[in-house]
Amino acid sequence: MAKKEDKSRIVLVLSHKPDNRYGKRLDLLKEDYTMGVVYWNKEEKPLHLSLQDVEVQEVHLPADRTNPLKRIPQTLQFLQQAYQRVEQLRPACIYVGNLDMLWIAARYKKKHKNTLLIYEIADLHRLVIDRQKHPLKKLISLGLKGMEKALIGKVDRLVLTSMKFYDCYYQHLIDKRKVLFMPNMPKEGIFNQFHKQKHQQFTVGFIGWIRYKEQLKLLIHAAEKAGVHLLFAGEDAEGEEFERYCAGFPHVTFLGPFDYERDILDIYSQVDCIYAVYDADMRNVRVALPNKLYEAILCELPILVAKQTYLAELVKSMGIGEAVHHKSRKELTAVLKKLSQDRAYYEGLCTNCRLHRGEAEPEAYNQRLLLAIARHFRNNEYRE
Repeated sequence: MAKKEDKSRIVLVLSHKPDNRYGKRLDLLKEDYTMGVVYWNKEEKPLHLSLQDVEVQEVHLPADRTNPLKRIPQTLQFLQQAYQRVEQLRPACIYVGNLDMLWIAARYKKKHKNTLLIYEIADLHRLVIDRQKHPLKKLISLGLKGMEKALIGKVDRLVLTSMKFYDCYYQHLIDKRKVLFMPNMPKEGIFNQFHKQKHQQFTVGFIGWIRYKEQLKLLIHAAEKAGVHLLFAGEDAEGEEFERYCAGFPHVTFLGPFDYERDILDIYSQVDCIYAVYDADMRNVRVALPNKLYEAILCELPILVAKQTYLAELVKSMGIGEAVHHKSRKELTAVLKKLSQDRAYYEGLCTNCRLHRGEAEPEAYNQRLLLAIARHFRNNEYRE
């Protein structure tokens, strides 16, 4: 392990509390570097988040958690307060997670020129990637694209969770040699103790942030017709309305928020199949790779995804699941019936998951990130 020194401090600047994906980044980097996190808590009460071996700075500004247009005043406040926190921490590397945070990092790097700036993209925001019809949204979209084009020249490494993001958007903004592919895989070994369970009734699980509600309601009605059980587990930033909706269906279990490392094995042991059908009318959905892909492989559970997506291409090529149209209850019902009734078909998909287990191991990707950071620190003596 490298000796930790103040000159090799890395600070993550996030527009939300560190989630599972950034938790993995922190766990990886804190072995060798002094770590800090500056994050925006948009909830009504302070969180007082504590992370082992990480200096945590919470900026508490209550704001709308789902609509960025409704939190513009608070966003401007956060940018200023977060920048001041970063200046106090004086990192040698600043690691940011979206366009707002890139503004903070670029401003900091303008003053501290040798700073390593890492910019991670896990999703392409609809205001940037989708065509906007409303005049105000169209204007905001142009502004965001212009800002990113102006700031991305400060970026040393662009981390993408899907290389399709580069093909459809970033190839015109940044040299591919600066890009690192870091798929959103589970942390090494977290599923080593996982054991599949037999269930009285075939159960389909949607595990993670509760979103794409139209596709979830489609699942509820298709599952009812197919005679299978559903399990939803995850936080809903929009409140309790969907949970109340689920309560009206006896074949649906809604678990709500959970602690990933503590609960994920137990939750996955309760299901026979993973549901990851998102709204494919959205361009980001057509090119993104969710963590559910890799979790399904590691748990040897077939995965259901939306047609006309990059995710569907991979799932079908590996033979680990099925793709359905994201608005077709008929297609989804038929697939659910086949999965729950045709045992040989189901077991074949599970076997293919096992054969592709090596494609869900993060070690090689982690090492590339560590190497890129180490090379920068070797080649650039850090000065205040």
